[in-house]
Amino acid sequence: MTAYNTLLQFILPAVAGAIGLVTLAAFEKRQLKNDSQTRRIFLLICLVTCISIFDFVLYTREVFLGEAGVPAVFRMIDYWLYALIPATYTDAIASFRNDNRTAAVGRCSRFLTCVFLVLYMIISVFMMDPGYHIGSYAGLMFYHITELAFTAVFTILIAYSAVHAYGSMNDKAPKVFFVSSAFCIGLYLLYTLWDTRNIGYLNVVTWAREPVDLTGWFLSILNLLILYYIFCYLLKKEEERSIEEVIDEFADEYSLTDREREVVMLIYEGAGNSEISEKLFISLNTVKSHIKHIFRKLQVNSRLELIQVINEKKATR
Repeated sequence: MTAYNTLLQFILPAVAGAIGLVTLAAFEKRQLKNDSQTRRIFLLICLVTCISIFDFVLYTREVFLGEAGVPAVFRMIDYWLYALIPATYTDAIASFRNDNRTAAVGRCSRFLTCVFLVLYMIISVFMMDPGYHIGSYAGLMFYHITELAFTAVFTILIAYSAVHAYGSMNDKAPKVFFVSSAFCIGLYLLYTLWDTRNIGYLNVVTWAREPVDLTGWFLSILNLLILYYIFCYLLKKEEERSIEEVIDEFADEYSLTDREREVVMLIYEGAGNSEISEKLFISLNTVKSHIKHIFRKLQVNSRLELIQVINEKKATR
């Protein structure tokens, strides 16, 4: 029964991941090509889904075919896939926060991931037998030190990235996603470290961790969090597209110039004159001149009136 429950728990993240991948591919084809944020989220859910499918195949092979031994190349892929999760997560955060600190964390994470990929290749290919058993004491110590270093380093990097992201992001969906995902990944790293106590002392069959294998549930939670972000992201994009269409109609109806249209969009988003000046690379006097012309053309006297007119137009569409 334990084996079948474990098989089931790896189906859940695979299904959730497939839904997320299809949703992104179907609705955001252009964003996948042009937007680094969308690509990073796509890569993260793709990685988690691949892990779920890979583990499901390994466990099915063992449960139904009785082949408990795992070839060296599959053991290496097993460790590599899990080692890539923290780096993919920190890369995703870096795509949302384009600052020096986040970029430095991303570079550090990528470098350390390459180091640990080499170490895990050495361990899984040259030190382990097909049952994930390490026979020598020296090899066992090397493995435990590697796992401890990996968990410590990436727990710190993920926690720092999540705290920094929470303090610097304005939108709720990315905040909830990145902080919750950091907590989930951190717990899984600690769980994996705790489970390594079995390595070297007995031949650990892949599906029979004691008392229960939580891997699939961690992957399920992570993919569900990604799905939450994807659907919040799509809803926001749909709302932004709706606003853009309304402002385009205003531009046509009231003969707004392209620059005036950009100013109207920024005013609607709550930007002040200084922020508009910085984003459009124009002087404050030019911003004030554009706003004066916009107010005259739309026959409004304030930003609040302008936003009310846009909302009324949006409500009638």
